[in-house]
Amino acid sequence: MGNTFVLGYDDSLSANAALAETIRRAPPLGADVCVVFGYYISAFGGPAVEGESTDFRSQLEGVGSRAVGRAVADLEAAGITVSSRIQEGRPADVLMAVATEIGAGTIVVGTVGENPVSGALLGSVVLKLVQRSSTPLLIVPTQKGPKSGRS
Repeated sequence: MGNTFVLGYDDSLSANAALAETIRRAPPLGADVCVVFGYYISAFGGPAVEGESTDFRSQLEGVGSRAVGRAVADLEAAGITVSSRIQEGRPADVLMAVATEIGAGTIVVGTVGENPVSGALLGSVVLKLVQRSSTPLLIVPTQKGPKSGRS
């Protein structure tokens, strides 16, 4: 496996904890980082009209671009070589696909330690990664708090 971390990032409190841990662990290993924002538009929960779907997709990509940009800036400030991806698809699937494509050694994600039942019913990215990823995982626990780790 390669010396690259894939960081799942959405600017949430748990994603920022994963970012901080990545900044701590990557330099001593000489690892580079690919920051990944995956998003999924459900046919059942998304806009009803095609034009609205396109607008919604653009909005999600904008949110992802801003979030990923902040993470990239923090990683570059720490002297880490960084790449990024904003990709449509279920986030766990996107993270696994990117990790496989680039030969990453580790996928890094944060978790708020949600209830296992709600995670199973609502779809926890971490749970799906644990069940299906062939790439080793670094899961960073986070205390519950505000939705975003940034102001």
